[in-house]
Amino acid sequence: MRWFGIKAMLISVVCISSSMAMDSDVSLYKKKGCAGCHGGLPDVAIIKEANAPFIDQVANKYRGQPDVEKKLAEQMIDKACKGTATKDCHPELKATRTERLRLVRFMLAH
Repeated sequence: MRWFGIKAMLISVVCISSSMAMDSDVSLYKKKGCAGCHGGLPDVAIIKEANAPFIDQVANKYRGQPDVEKKLAEQMIDKACKGTATKDCHPELKATRTERLRLVRFMLAH
């Protein structure tokens, strides 16, 4: 009987941790301005002038490709864009490498 209680508690902790991680990824996605260009969140208006692919388009195009997380995270710091996005150029994102990887993983999960 005691094992059941411990097992239930561990399952609860894992579920809460997963939920908190997802919430922090959503917060980061909003904070860095990703949602304004790529959408994916119901409470954030999309900037049409950004002409960026929607989050589900990014996920469908890149999901499952080898080394895609690293590739996309590096594109977010492409200084050659000088703040202007083009088809193959993402404007520089002020974020740590860890934050960029979290953002990429968040997008690919959609």
